[in-house]
Formats: sequence, C-alpha cells, structure tokens
Amino acid sequence: MFKCQSNILKASKLIISLDGGHLKHPLWGCFQILVCCRKNSNDQDAILGMAIVPTKSDEQYSFLLDAMMEDKE
Repeated sequence: MFKCQSNILKASKLIISLDGGHLKHPLWGCFQILVCCRKNSNDQDAILGMAIVPTKSDEQYSFLLDAMMEDKE
C-alpha cells in the first residue's frame, strides 16, 4: 500500500472505484491486476491500492480491500 494512503483518504470524495484487467505480457500472461481508486478534491484519480492476482473474483477483491484496511490501522 502507499505511504500517503491516509492523506489521500482524507482529501478524497466518498466514492471508491474497483476495477480489474488482464495483464497481457509474456511474463504476466495468466494474471489479473486489481485497482482501487478515488477521486481527489481536484477531480483527479488517486490510486489507493493495487494487487496482482491469479483470477478476478469476489474473493480477490475482498483480499485487496482487507489488505488496504489492515494497512490503514
């Protein structure tokens, strides 16, 4: 997680976006990337966290959000 995550959360709008996509590269061919972001006060995207996972599923999104919550504490 990013060191500035708590500052980003304080200065951000209340909507969090989650998205995932395929990594199309010979080294990362079977993996997905999951990204969690928010809009900051200047209406720009601020990435809160990301994970490289084997599949895009509810369990993997839960893993990403749980890891972010652990890092916040």
